[in-house]
Amino acid sequence: MSVQSELDLAFQEVGKEVKALKADFSPADHNMLAWTLRPEFVATQVIITAATAQLTRIKIAKSGTITNVYFGVTNVAAGLTSCRIQIFDTTGTLVATTAELTSVVTSTGEKIAALTVPLAVTVGQEYWIVIHAIGTTGPTIRASAALPTINYGLTTSSPLRTGRKTSVTVAPASVTKTDYGIFANQIPLFMLG
Repeated sequence: MSVQSELDLAFQEVGKEVKALKADFSPADHNMLAWTLRPEFVATQVIITAATAQLTRIKIAKSGTITNVYFGVTNVAAGLTSCRIQIFDTTGTLVATTAELTSVVTSTGEKIAALTVPLAVTVGQEYWIVIHAIGTTGPTIRASAALPTINYGLTTSSPLRTGRKTSVTVAPASVTKTDYGIFANQIPLFMLG
């Protein structure tokens, strides 16, 4: 084997090792089925203001059954009468929900919210996660950095990456995407497992 061939093989091996080091971790690498954004992109927080519902798209990375939603509270809620995390399919149909979270979001830290009924999912499916806060002060949750271009070029009838509906007085029973206005600040971090 020529010196050039040996060097070519060595560079190929180094290239493979570098590529492996640069590989992105997926939700499956953390024993999760999906997340709204990679946890290392969490840089700030988003306020779920009272009387709002925040919608965030999520794509399933690994087939399985969702039993819990994981999220982090950085500033506490107060005086809420309703707060839940709900999962809707892309037709806007409610497919899963957590129990009431009004007492859970009154303290900071990482939270695990169990679904009332587990949800079987398949890799590649897309869902919409909605957290709503009805009452006095909604929670602040971990989110991506402020990115004014999250929904760049999209209209309210487009499948927004994240959106917000105001004047919410009851937990949403379904989602009509045109009801959710562009919210171009942060993507809330939700992980499904």
